[in-house]
Amino acid sequence: MPPQEPDNNRTARAGTPQVAVIVPFHNVVTYLSRCVDSLVSQTIPVEIILVDDGSTDASGAIADWYASQYGFIRVLHQLNRGQGSARNAGLAASEAPFVAFVDSDDYVDPGYAEKLLTAIRRTQADIAVCAYTTITRNGLRWRALTPRVLPSALTGAKALRLSIRDVSIKSYTWNKLFRRTLFTDRGIVFPDIMFEDMATMPRLFSRARRVAMVKCPLYTYCRRSGSLMCMFTPKRIADNITALAMVRDYLIESGQFFHYRGSYTFLVGKFALSMMLDTLHMHFKHRLPRPFPAAWHAFRHTLRLSKPAADPLTTIEILLHRNEYQATHK
Repeated sequence: MPPQEPDNNRTARAGTPQVAVIVPFHNVVTYLSRCVDSLVSQTIPVEIILVDDGSTDASGAIADWYASQYGFIRVLHQLNRGQGSARNAGLAASEAPFVAFVDSDDYVDPGYAEKLLTAIRRTQADIAVCAYTTITRNGLRWRALTPRVLPSALTGAKALRLSIRDVSIKSYTWNKLFRRTLFTDRGIVFPDIMFEDMATMPRLFSRARRVAMVKCPLYTYCRRSGSLMCMFTPKRIADNITALAMVRDYLIESGQFFHYRGSYTFLVGKFALSMMLDTLHMHFKHRLPRPFPAAWHAFRHTLRLSKPAADPLTTIEILLHRNEYQATHK
């Protein structure tokens, strides 16, 4: 999609932006303009930070074009270090008191920033969560039931419990608005792994006094072929285990593990089933040996992470280096 021509009335937007929107991207030339156009169309002034994570296509040039047309857009270029590093770079460069993260192949409603910010101010919250619409790779659309079934505001403790379970409040970064000090006061950063958001969300929710719920779908999440989350590889499975272990370790270090153990056990069980299916998919796709024993070992060893004494590194070694589980494709 070609970039839309700038509206001269928008180019010099009045007012100091209260919301910074951070967009990490890597080789998304087909989708980036649609994403940025939706941010340019926001109903309140926003600070837009596009972080080029080592793109080798024309994505970086498209981002630079937008920055040349709109004074409230900045572009950061870096070597390919992963989405977590790109999020951190954007966060460090942001200046607004509230931050949001938008994935580069998705897009948002014009009222995305304003309605999330209004909800935070109305409820005196530190985080706002909105409903979203999913578009599948086959073009099917469906609206998530949550957070529409939740109250308009939750205590931080209740929201933490729900976010750990990863059902009614998902661990995505993209349908949320955060008070920037949640990150900066404790030096919270995203790890350089896949599932970096799942590893980080409990640290943010545990520091929130209140969490606001916006029931209208303001975000459109687009599932596409070729995205990292659609690739079934040993690294994906290892990073998933690492993220689960990071959640557990944070709960232990902060003295909250036994208080939230039920929610964490539910999370481990859900992702153990997911990793079993991922393992089967990978083995059949790459014609690796013994797919069913490998899938069973992935499920069984991942469940061990629900125990405080479990060693995640040993679990990863067992899963990735068994004879029946070795992969020729990274």
